[in-house]
Amino acid sequence: MSRKSHLKTATIICLLCLLLGSTQSKPESEWTPEMTAAFRARSQQAITNFAGSNYGSTAFENEKRSYPRAMMDFLAGNREKAIAFLQSEDADLFR
Repeated sequence: MSRKSHLKTATIICLLCLLLGSTQSKPESEWTPEMTAAFRARSQQAITNFAGSNYGSTAFENEKRSYPRAMMDFLAGNREKAIAFLQSEDADLFR
């Protein structure tokens, strides 16, 4: 697996962890139900704001901006478009 494939995978995992970060069921969890609800509301608002946006490019270092945008669009339900972008070849692969 290439370095860029690892970056894509890490981006997806990080965003999912942020989205699902308050799912702890341990009693020692410091998250209150109110904090969990507020976090989920903010997460949903961020996903909604990025949904349908232009991802950008994978050329050079642009994937730092484009992968998170594609992942947010995926979480908003635009799965086919986002997956196609995330699995596409990098624009500078053969340079």
